[in-house]
Formats: sequence, C-alpha cells, structure tokens
Amino acid sequence: ADVPYSSGYCPGAGGWYLSWQITNTAGMQSWYMVEEEVNGRGRWLSWNQLDYQNPILGETLPVPGAYVLLEAYENDTWLGTGTSHSMMIDEMTVYYTVLGIVDHVSVTILEGNASDEVRNTRSIPDILQVIPGAPDWVDTTSGGTPRKIRGFGIDLDGNGGNPLYDPDRLHYIFVADWTPQLIDPVFPFSPEWDTHFEQLTHELTGYAERLRTKKGIRLRSSDRRRMSPRALPDASEGAWAIPPPGTGRRARKPLVLEIDLRAVHPLPVRGLMLAWAQDACPPASAYRVLFGVRKGNLAEAAVVPMPPRADALAQMGVIDDGGDGLTQVPVIFDDPGAPVRYVRLVFPPGEPLKEAVLHAIRFLYDWGPFEDSPENPRPAER
Repeated sequence: ADVPYSSGYCPGAGGWYLSWQITNTAGMQSWYMVEEEVNGRGRWLSWNQLDYQNPILGETLPVPGAYVLLEAYENDTWLGTGTSHSMMIDEMTVYYTVLGIVDHVSVTILEGNASDEVRNTRSIPDILQVIPGAPDWVDTTSGGTPRKIRGFGIDLDGNGGNPLYDPDRLHYIFVADWTPQLIDPVFPFSPEWDTHFEQLTHELTGYAERLRTKKGIRLRSSDRRRMSPRALPDASEGAWAIPPPGTGRRARKPLVLEIDLRAVHPLPVRGLMLAWAQDACPPASAYRVLFGVRKGNLAEAAVVPMPPRADALAQMGVIDDGGDGLTQVPVIFDDPGAPVRYVRLVFPPGEPLKEAVLHAIRFLYDWGPFEDSPENPRPAER
C-alpha cells in the first residue's frame, strides 16, 4: 500500500480513514468512491465509465499504477465474496488514430498476492473487452467462473485532483485503422454491494464531509503543559513524545490523551496498533486504552503484552506492518468490532518511568461481510 502514498490509505480526506490497510476489495472500491466525493486523493473509475471516444486519463481511461478490481461475473451478476482479486496496472499502451480516437488500450499487470507470490507476467490486450457486455474475460476463479474488470482506483495528487502515474510507463502507438467496439448494454446486479456497501459508502462520505467542516478529528490532553498533541502520529511524522510525570502535584495526576473522531465512525473498530520506538516503549502495564461512544461510558481495551503478538494480530485479521524497527503493540476492542467515537490513552501517575515515544496510531476497522478470493492461480492460456 506504499504505492503511491507513503502512508498507504491513511489518513483519507480530512482524516476519515486512519489506517494504511484496507482488508477487502469492496472496501477498496468504497475508499476510492468516498475520496472522489470529498475531493480527496482518489477517484473510482467504474467499468461503465471507460470511453475510448472521449479519452481522458484518470477519468475515462485508467493510468499506470491504477488499482484494478476483478470479480467473478455470471448471468449479469457480480458474484461478490470469495471471487474478487486486486491487481495494479504496471504499464499501459494507448493505440490511437489521427483523429485522437482510441482504438484500444492494453496493459501489463502487477499482482502482489497471486498464489502467495508477486507476479508481473499477466497482460490484458484490451481492457474494454474484459468488462460486462464484452465477450472476453481476464481469468477465471479456481472454480472456473469468469472474472471481469469491475473498476479502477485512480490515485490523485493534492493539486487539483490530477492523476498520479509514472509517464515513463505510459506509451502511445499510432494506428491507421479504427474499429468501433460494440459493447452490449448490461445492468449488472451486485447483491453484496447493493445490500451493504452502497449504504456504508454513503455513510462514510457523510462522515468524511463532516470531518472536513470540523477541520479533522480533535485531540485533547489533560495536561497541555506536559504534552499537547497537534496531530495523530502516522509513522512518517508527528511522533508523540510522552514525558515522565516529573515531580510535585502534576506527578499525582494521570495524563489522558483523547482522540475525538467527531462522530461515531461508520466502520466498527476492532482495535488499534500502536507503534512505539523500540528503545522508548512502555510496558503494557504502564498505560490503559479506553474506547466507546460516550465519554462517560468508555470500555477498557486489552493491551497485548509484548511479545508475543501473533495471536492478537490473527484475532483482528490484520497484516503485520513490519514496523520499520518499531515495536508494534496490538490493542484489542470488541470482536468483530465496536462503534467508536472516543479513544483515550491513560498514563497513570508515575508511569511511564521514562519518556515514551509513540510513532503511529493505526485504527483497525471491520469492513464487514466480504472476503476476497482465497487463491488466485496463474491464468489459463486461452
């Protein structure tokens, strides 16, 4: 997820999404759609928005580096959970006529999770021929069901929403003849999207717009002279240096750092991942984490002692960050997820015994009832 953003999909426009990781393809589509609606860092290019006669990079055509969502498709229906797969365009070639009309677009593909390996061997001769209504398909599931392109995630810069891509990976080839491509008009049914993710995306968009008007989440400290955080740490900047309590009256009071999401987040939260500096990581007994909807009724989360943490990671269904030399500490909320507006880190009097440095706070969201394809074998020759 470091491509093209150094912090993955965090923070989302206005801070609505506080994690680098999205755990399924429906969540990926939702993220891009929300970012598009709030003029953020992404745009969703649906299969039915491809337009060779009005070619605009990032709007009617994808670009190199674009996210590609495949899903099984049969009888005018997207089959959903257990059949989808994520890919990325590596290089793209546009074949065009003297009139500027596109004849076809071919792409080569990068796959980060294809039968437990990274591959760059797949190519698609013409992306328009592998969408609903067209005769071809990209590949099949392990059960033999054809998969087609559902859409593309276009990554945008912060300067007017221009698409981000490497121009050296975009190629143009002139062709003398142009053959109009006829795609049968179809209106696919998508049961899981229609019954769950469409409403979720609407709620996430509303939440993101609310954060924009509020200028982001709110951070509070019970002792601003001791520590006054200005932004949530995201591993790239803004680490929280939490000083020792000192002496006197201040040493007898807890330090409370509160994260106010401004409203209950539409996504349930499974927990947090706290990334501490290895030489400045307090023991789990040195602080508490509280969460909930109302300030007066917060529940206490389970801070997992270190090591081990493998079971805690598996319980929350997340990928280990790797950490870049940081100590990753899981904090477990309710399973499968809890409604959350407030999160508090509470450091009791006398703890930590030395300065603690927190480099990142990552929210672990529950994206709901959708699973990607369990395996993505090499595509059969056709």
